[in-house]
Amino acid sequence: MTWRIDYHKTLLNVRRKISRLEGAYSSRGWKQDFAASPYLGSLVVELDNLCVDALRSYAISIIRREQANGLSIRRIGRKALADGEYSALVMEILRSGQYKQKSRPLQIARREEPTVRDPTQIRRILTAVNAPIQIDFDNAIALNYGVFSNMKHHRHYYAHRNKNTFLEIFNNFSQLRLGLIKNPDDALHIRTAGSGIPQYLEWTAEIRTFFEVAVR
Repeated sequence: MTWRIDYHKTLLNVRRKISRLEGAYSSRGWKQDFAASPYLGSLVVELDNLCVDALRSYAISIIRREQANGLSIRRIGRKALADGEYSALVMEILRSGQYKQKSRPLQIARREEPTVRDPTQIRRILTAVNAPIQIDFDNAIALNYGVFSNMKHHRHYYAHRNKNTFLEIFNNFSQLRLGLIKNPDDALHIRTAGSGIPQYLEWTAEIRTFFEVAVR
């Protein structure tokens, strides 16, 4: 069944891609000054993309599983949820005003789908369509990892590199605000008090562990 494949592929993809990103970071290519910032930027954007896609794949697989078990999704029914239908559901649930303005389409393009990088929003989506929340997913959320709220600031900075995205990092990283580090790149190498590893590797570890707990 499709949902089974997608469900288990979520964790396998997270494991494989994070291993590659950690290897790329540990190769210390960012130590070359002329290439440091673009190199680090690509690592952050790729990690953010992985997080967004993994949460999305998880949600779709859970909804499809419930449909296979007899759950009828509004306006969609019991047939396996299509990709564009999921995109429309996300807009309907998270941005209802925008969805109404578009005349409540059954499907929308992926590029129009609101980006979800917060597991609690995935929980909100699943609850809205009456899909039972798995205890493993709630256990993963209860880990209360900071990556889901913190990494996005760096992602926005590296994706756009403007005054506003710099201020976003400046206002959310006290080390930069206090002058303890010089720039957003340095924030990725700060060793966290709890683990003693660089911030970037803390993020990769949190995302891996989250999905190890959530997907059983």
